[in-house]
Amino acid sequence: AQLAAGEAFTASLPAGTRQLTLLEQIRLDSKYPKLKELHTVYPLQALCVNSLFPVKDKAPLKTKDYASLWEAFSKALSDIPEAHRANLPLWLDHFDTLWQVYTHAIPHITPDVSLYDHTHVTTALAVALWRYHQAIPASTLANETEEKFLLVQGDFFGIQDFIFTSGGETHKRATKLLRGRSFYVSLLMECAALRILDTLGLPSSSQVINAAGKFLIVAPNTQETIEHLQAIQQQFNEWFLTHTFGQSGIGLAGLPAKGSDFSYSNFRNLMKRLFEQLETVKLQRYQLCDADAPSVFTGFLDRFDNTKSVCAIDGRSPGKIKLEDKWISELAADQIKVGENLTKLKRLLLTRNDLDHNTLKLAIFGFYVNFTKREEITGKFGALARNGQLLRVLDFSLPDVADKPLWNGYARRAINAWIPKVTDQDLLEAQRDKCADI
Repeated sequence: AQLAAGEAFTASLPAGTRQLTLLEQIRLDSKYPKLKELHTVYPLQALCVNSLFPVKDKAPLKTKDYASLWEAFSKALSDIPEAHRANLPLWLDHFDTLWQVYTHAIPHITPDVSLYDHTHVTTALAVALWRYHQAIPASTLANETEEKFLLVQGDFFGIQDFIFTSGGETHKRATKLLRGRSFYVSLLMECAALRILDTLGLPSSSQVINAAGKFLIVAPNTQETIEHLQAIQQQFNEWFLTHTFGQSGIGLAGLPAKGSDFSYSNFRNLMKRLFEQLETVKLQRYQLCDADAPSVFTGFLDRFDNTKSVCAIDGRSPGKIKLEDKWISELAADQIKVGENLTKLKRLLLTRNDLDHNTLKLAIFGFYVNFTKREEITGKFGALARNGQLLRVLDFSLPDVADKPLWNGYARRAINAWIPKVTDQDLLEAQRDKCADI
């Protein structure tokens, strides 16, 4: 669907139109600027460090500009590992990143909406529509009053308690813990969205948004979907009750929608209703308001070993793993390990089975998290890709140069793995400034 939409990306706009920036259109007053008042555009380049910055160049694009971009895109397709091409869901996740890298600066329909954003959302709607009519063959495409879509929004609540929980050993490993916990939130949301997509049999393109502790998935509005989501919510609750004792969690809100809800005049109200429903879910977390709600958790004291202490990191969990002369929980150990791996390794693997390869102690919603570094090591998992055990390979390596496309043959996620380091030049400059103050 994305490729088909790409063939007609110039049909709705004048030839040579440039991709406008959204930030330049923001005004403190309510007056919306006219297009001719905007001065910056995104360069027609593959997504890289340099192309993130708008330029003052409104000269119309030419056919040769698109031709060179298409040639680079076609060549980059071969970077996807051969074993991953046999696994369509895995290949599609890689391709989605590639498509974003080479179409993020191509406008479609309107000058400030990219071809990537338009085709990604169109694909999600098309898949949901197809799955709905597959489940309910009596329905017709012409029936616009029928609520065929289900917008599934996930939200991480208790994020502050999760990241800033402090114990006696927290300050000693502050940087690793803060980096590890911050990424762990993203990791939980990634695995939560994957759990939904995997259970519902939806492709990665059905996930429209995953950022800032929230994700949005477009699913078919069927009874089977609703029942699956209820079971998945229970799975999320059990994981968080076990490892955070209800201090944090992920809530799911599902809102039925019809085709006309996505029109320009109705979309704002649709999003307003979705967020209102999400607020209701937050207030009803763990279904504790139900008349037959069970106790939050039982056997809390039985989880502790008298020969070990409470977790030195969060101050409340049973200590199970020895770190130097202290005992910490499995979750704390994973957070520290994540903080270390983000700065040393380059890729993250999500699998159905434990690979015992830089694997975190805790499985997240039935998935195992593994870290790897070199290309030759990553390639050893080709057999897992072919048999469906390898679900995601996420590249979070830093770019070598500013003009190199952010594409290494694997799907990417917006993960901050960079840390500042003091160099000899920094020390010299600091010494110079110190002397200048004397």
